Amino acid sequence: MDLPVRSPKLALSTAEWQLAFEDQFILTKHRIIAEVYEIFGCLADAYRQQAVGLAKQYPQAFAGQPRISKGEQYEQMPWVMLDYPRCFDNEGHFAIRSFFWWGHHFSIRLHVSGQYASDLSAAVERLGQQGWQVGQTNDPWDYELPNAHWQQLHTAPASELWLIAGKKIPVTDWAQAFQFYVAAFAELMTELQQA
Repeated sequence: MDLPVRSPKLALSTAEWQLAFEDQFILTKHRIIAEVYEIFGCLADAYRQQAVGLAKQYPQAFAGQPRISKGEQYEQMPWVMLDYPRCFDNEGHFAIRSFFWWGHHFSIRLHVSGQYASDLSAAVERLGQQGWQVGQTNDPWDYELPNAHWQQLHTAPASELWLIAGKKIPVTDWAQAFQFYVAAFAELMTELQQA
């Protein structure tokens, strides 16, 4: 018995055809990602300097080194992220994530859960009063800002969900990205130290 063989799509659209044979697009993409890595490498140094005070309050959260990673498929788009601090332990989770999402935005988000969420909920609330997007969620890896999936604060005990505070600027503000991150991280440090 012969089974039918599925034929692949052999035709490309004009736009697909042009990209398939154009190496400069991919080379340019690689240069852009390398530039984001450079920005995030400089941020890692700046963040460590800014975090000295809070690191004394939460030494376990700041014990690890900053980590930069990248991927290609967050909602089918490339991304780069810097996590510092990054603590995922029995007490809960405490991370500040700087995120570049191709075609969308530069963002910075505080992610806390468990005991960290209980300890820092007042700081998250204050950040909301200062224009940060804040909420509670059971899916902290949804990077849309503002985020329709987040619940308002205090709809469940802080220790049961992730508390998130986030801020963003569009990718078109590329020249301001470094200063945006430094200023936003400083705001986070100020509020978290008052918790």
